[in-house]
Amino acid sequence: MKKQAILILVFVLGGFLANSQSVKWSAENIKALTPEWKGERTPDGRPKVSDALLERLKHVSMEEAWGYLGSKGYQNQFENFASTFENGWQIIHPDEVMTGRVVTAQFMPLRTDFDNYVQAEGKKENLTTPVTNYAP
Repeated sequence: MKKQAILILVFVLGGFLANSQSVKWSAENIKALTPEWKGERTPDGRPKVSDALLERLKHVSMEEAWGYLGSKGYQNQFENFASTFENGWQIIHPDEVMTGRVVTAQFMPLRTDFDNYVQAEGKKENLTTPVTNYAP
């Protein structure tokens, strides 16, 4: 009984002390993922959208933005496929337009520029099957 209690205590304390996996890309990796960006970058290498463009976006409707993105090959660049009323998001300032800088999550819709980078990295590693953008 005493051994079980000690073992449980070790596991509980170990759980508190364990670190979760943290993936941090170097500025060089981020620049390699976004080679088409010619503008300013943040200190960690991410493309920095200008304040002037963010102000202009406040006057663009969601449908206009999706239409433009779709015409450039960026499909499904939104959170929900069902409807805007079933996505679980809570609008906290309904009279304000929300714009700002964001970071793309690791799991995302297929992006041609990202896929090209991943495939090139796969070739460098001599992988024989196509690598998808969600492969570890």
